[in-house]
Amino acid sequence: MSRADEQTDSAGPPFTGLLPPIEVFQRRGARLLDTKLWRKQCFACMWANKSAVEIEYKFGKVKRYRKEIFCYGPRSCPLYAMGPPRPITLS
Repeated sequence: MSRADEQTDSAGPPFTGLLPPIEVFQRRGARLLDTKLWRKQCFACMWANKSAVEIEYKFGKVKRYRKEIFCYGPRSCPLYAMGPPRPITLS
């Protein structure tokens, strides 16, 4: 598949189309996305991402995973909202 001429941010949110190479995601950087917003409006957007995040307690000994939702979209997106910070629990 050729992605050379694909303009990923041309249409308004939610952005759909072919995913750009992983380097584009790395360059843009991840921003935490509000969970409720993701469920209602951003689920179909190609820049919204739900992934497992590794949390390390007692470095090198105990690891836990939890799901976090990130946005890699343009900073000018009117739908973006960070939501409340997520605490780390030691349960």
